[in-house]
Amino acid sequence: MRQTSSHHLYDYWNALRGSDLAPDRARLDPHKISGILSDTFILQVDHWKSLPFRLVGSRTNSLFIRELKGYPFTHLFTLTARPEIKSAIEWISEDGVPLIAGVRGHAPYDRQINLELLLLPLLHENKLDQRILGSLSLSEKPEWIGLIAIDHLEITSLRILNPSQSAKKTTSQILRLAPPSSTKLVS
Repeated sequence: MRQTSSHHLYDYWNALRGSDLAPDRARLDPHKISGILSDTFILQVDHWKSLPFRLVGSRTNSLFIRELKGYPFTHLFTLTARPEIKSAIEWISEDGVPLIAGVRGHAPYDRQINLELLLLPLLHENKLDQRILGSLSLSEKPEWIGLIAIDHLEITSLRILNPSQSAKKTTSQILRLAPPSSTKLVS
């Protein structure tokens, strides 16, 4: 993790879950993460794994210059990256595995920005496969952010956090699920 907001959210989530696989969604306190709330979001895990946004912070919305509530999270990614992000969602929602990813945002006029994506499992109604807490943090803030919308995201790296706690998939299974060779998977 390179971004302060990712560290802060992960530390809060980790403390909240204690010895459990994941914290309950109802226990989240926005006041405890008020400094990074604009970078955070909650996804609903649906049958098709399109993951509509349930709640979205203002800074995350401003990256795409639109309200993302209800919009499918997976549609932010290129068509070639969607199977990869759906596999990552399975690791989170089925195995309780927290993930961090490097993503590159692409905007018109060949503009690009590197971001850090953190995805953390949440319990909702005693089920692990219902909600995901996340953050999307800028590694830098170019002058065009907030004026020109990011069109799509691609995954540049993907890493399992704390795999000894819960990962059911072996490294070879994860590597088999890994996307095209342009993405690095580190566990």
